[in-house]
Amino acid sequence: MPFVVLVYYCYLESQTLAWTVFAALGSMRDLDQEGMRQFLASYQDLGNPAFHATWVPFFFYFFTLAVNFWVVSKGLTGGIEKLAKIGMPVLFVFAAILVVRVLTLDAQPVADAAGCAAAGMCGPVDGLNFMYTPDWGALGKPSVWLAATGQIFFTLSVGMGSLQAYASYLSKKDDIALSGIATAATNETAEVVLAGRWRSRPW
Repeated sequence: MPFVVLVYYCYLESQTLAWTVFAALGSMRDLDQEGMRQFLASYQDLGNPAFHATWVPFFFYFFTLAVNFWVVSKGLTGGIEKLAKIGMPVLFVFAAILVVRVLTLDAQPVADAAGCAAAGMCGPVDGLNFMYTPDWGALGKPSVWLAATGQIFFTLSVGMGSLQAYASYLSKKDDIALSGIATAATNETAEVVLAGRWRSRPW
């Protein structure tokens, strides 16, 4: 399981790093939706050199893998904890910037704008309404509860055993309940409130 998680997350990290570099270099500037789709397809398909040479994804993956090995080699306190103390604040700063950017976007024309305030136009507020208007009837569906349980079970890394590994470093004096609540609340705030907002546009 750790090997599967290593390969999976390192790939996601490498793709995120690649996208950051591409954005900084302006490689994706002025691309429309179809252009972005082709740009992504070229990166993911090693046999499609339309935008990227075959070596590009390999370079970002192995570079990311090397950085991960270097951080882990420093140990839990000197490596992962030190990186988290820098990375987590940076994550929330960028998330806050994204939230402000999304909330200040202009309304856009949408083909199906039935749930939007203005006819044929949807804006950030409409997206937030779409995301955060609860469907109370869904609480009566067992499939919803099962999906929610699975989401929280694996997003907190309980299902794959990662959280148990971190928990093994706790001392007898640590407050397990408080640590559990803090972990769950912080994780869900990052995933649902912050990440959900920048994806809240319904068009």
